Amino acid sequence: MGLSPLGNLLNGAVNRAGIGRQITAAFIVDRSDKVLKELLPTGCDTDARTLSFAKETITIGVVTGAVQDHLMQQEESFIVRLNEILGGNYIQHVRFRFKPRGV
Repeated sequence: MGLSPLGNLLNGAVNRAGIGRQITAAFIVDRSDKVLKELLPTGCDTDARTLSFAKETITIGVVTGAVQDHLMQQEESFIVRLNEILGGNYIQHVRFRFKPRGV
């Protein structure tokens, strides 16, 4: 048995385990949080965070209605910026969920 590059071994393991979508979703959630920090005013960067990604939809948890309103006004910019970072057309919709701090 010859030596294989680590990247090839990891790709094969991911494909065999069927976890490719979960890895992609985790990556998208991480990048989404970075874009949220860019869009939120200084001091409010902890008032929203990405909860999940599934079926072209990002779900964002917000602590107040004011934060939700602010992000809803920037929804198109958020989608465009995130898709630019991801290098594709992965995000089509944004869903908001009220999530008080500490819950």
